[in-house]
Order: sequence, then C-alpha cells, then structure tokens
Amino acid sequence: MVLRMRRMPPLPKGRGQGWRGMALALVFCAVIYGFWKNTESQMELIGQRGAVRDETGMLAKDQLDNLREMAAALKNSYGVKTLIVISKGEIEWPKGEETPLELFIAVAPERSEAVMHFSPLLRRGLDEDFCYELQHGVLNKLVSEGQIFRALTQSLTKLWQRLGAIS
Repeated sequence: MVLRMRRMPPLPKGRGQGWRGMALALVFCAVIYGFWKNTESQMELIGQRGAVRDETGMLAKDQLDNLREMAAALKNSYGVKTLIVISKGEIEWPKGEETPLELFIAVAPERSEAVMHFSPLLRRGLDEDFCYELQHGVLNKLVSEGQIFRALTQSLTKLWQRLGAIS
C-alpha cells in the first residue's frame, strides 16, 4: 500500500504574499529593537562598573553595587558624572578631560586620607561652604574613623539632597 501525498494547491497570486512579507519585516524589526535595548543596558552596566573602583577589596559586592546605583542615579537625574576610587596606596587623579558636572571622590584607607574634587561649575552651583562641609565634615571625618562605606554613602546622599533642593 503506497501512501500518496496530496499537494497543496498554490496560493492564488496576490493573496498572502504581502502578509508574509510584512510579518517577516515585523520580526526583523523586533529582533533589531531587542538587540539595541540589550546593548544599551550592557553599556550602562559597563559605565556603572567604571564609576566605582575598589583596589583594596574592603567593600562587599552589595556595597559596591549600592555605590554604583547611587552614582548612576546622580548621572541620570542631575547629569553629575561621579568617579569613586578606594586606593591601596597614593591617591591618583584621573587622567583625561574634566566634564562640566563631575565629582571625583578618592579614599586611601591605609593613610586615612580622603579627597573630594568638584568640577568648577558644580562647585559654584553647590556653594563653597557646602562643598567644604561635605568633604571635611562628612567624608574625612568618617574615613578617619574607618567607616569607608558609610562615608561614601552619606556624602552621596547629602549631595543628592542638595541637588534636589537646588533644582
């Protein structure tokens, strides 16, 4: 017994061809959009990792993630590019061109040293007294007590609150 397969009759011309092409184009556009969004999120993660560097290994992963999120929130909400470095030895200033709204925080726990550098535009917008109090009253004080994570989070929180009050 031989099974015979019946051939489907071809679609009449002009029917179904356009729908298939549009469906293919729609799938193609969806794939491109998904790839674009994935790349965008990966670039954001890479940027966040570069915002906080812990050369000493003193901070836990969740603490580093918390600081990265705070730095990303400052960038997204107020445009302030934040770079935080926890250095093993001497504090090294970042190389490259300074952006108009930039904050550099460096901590050297072995030396009980902390530096906070505001770009000139940011310093003028925040007020000189506030910048001095933030560095010496919060950051330096807590770093000298050995509370690195608390010093950084309180500094960024006070900065966030001040920027919110200004805008």
